[in-house]
Amino acid sequence: MKLTMYGFCSHGYGYGYGYGCSSTKTVYFTLQFVKVVIKILQSPEFIKLLAESIIKKDYPNFSFVQLEFLGNGSYFVLYMAQSRSILLEIQSKITKISMKKSVEKCLEIFYRFDIQPSLVILCTDKISSLVRSLLSPTLENSHRQMFESTVWAEKCLIILKNAINLSEDESNKLDPLVVFTIYFSDDEMQKQKLRDIGNPIMRDIIKD
Repeated sequence: MKLTMYGFCSHGYGYGYGYGCSSTKTVYFTLQFVKVVIKILQSPEFIKLLAESIIKKDYPNFSFVQLEFLGNGSYFVLYMAQSRSILLEIQSKITKISMKKSVEKCLEIFYRFDIQPSLVILCTDKISSLVRSLLSPTLENSHRQMFESTVWAEKCLIILKNAINLSEDESNKLDPLVVFTIYFSDDEMQKQKLRDIGNPIMRDIIKD
């Protein structure tokens, strides 16, 4: 089953939902959770945090364009500015097959808009040893890893859901993308730890 949502933006999209179902596979999300996720992913606060996390400075104003849920529990969210795009993927298990799908989605954006997107993957559970062996650490923190993407994306950043170390990951300094990765996961223990330390993103944006 697939759900696609289009938003209003300068690229001429309308608003609506599209459903497609090729099998009777179990859908791994509830309508209530979908509503919460859509609200967060469309919020100006989330889009601003995402752009700041990826582009760092002098970033343009991005608009929500499209959100697509897939039957395996993963989903893709597209944001665009005048000459840039960010493709956000929320994926429970990153594997060789899932990375092929990620590349396919990036190429779709390139062929459609002639823009190489920046791909950000929030890994909410596990990553295969094969993919992990291809990752390179970033200077920011241990949660952020880079995947070589020169020919199909501007960059590919993977956020890992590592356990929160309170001695290193202070509440007000924890990477915002890590907070969202934990929230979109099934790790209730880590979510509760974020609530207990009074993480401002959980309190002010997610409002959990």
